[in-house]
Amino acid sequence: MTSDLRRARRAFLLIAVMGPLVLSAVGVAIVLNLIPEVPDPAATHWGLSGADGFASPLTYLWMQLGLGLGVPVVLSVAVLLAARDSWGPTGRFLGAVALWFSGFFTVASVGSLWIQRGLTDASQTPD
Repeated sequence: MTSDLRRARRAFLLIAVMGPLVLSAVGVAIVLNLIPEVPDPAATHWGLSGADGFASPLTYLWMQLGLGLGVPVVLSVAVLLAARDSWGPTGRFLGAVALWFSGFFTVASVGSLWIQRGLTDASQTPD
């Protein structure tokens, strides 16, 4: 393995694996702190007329772990297995996608719970 390939793989691991791991850990910590403050069931989906889907607040924890961390890990493993001998723009792009995906789900999970703090009925959750 050349030094350029080693450097590219290290950078990829930092961005596509460590980044989502840190973001998801922060997201999980915030979600766990917010769960006692939101109604059960909590709003999990919003339509044109407001909140129209409800589930246990723990759903946000599983979404954070499964989507915010799971998808980037699966993406990263696929890239690392496919790019054994060379590194190209696809690996760099998918590394950025993995980090973005984790950040998106962290913001979505935390934000969705944040706006429900203190409510007794999740159907009153603002748009």
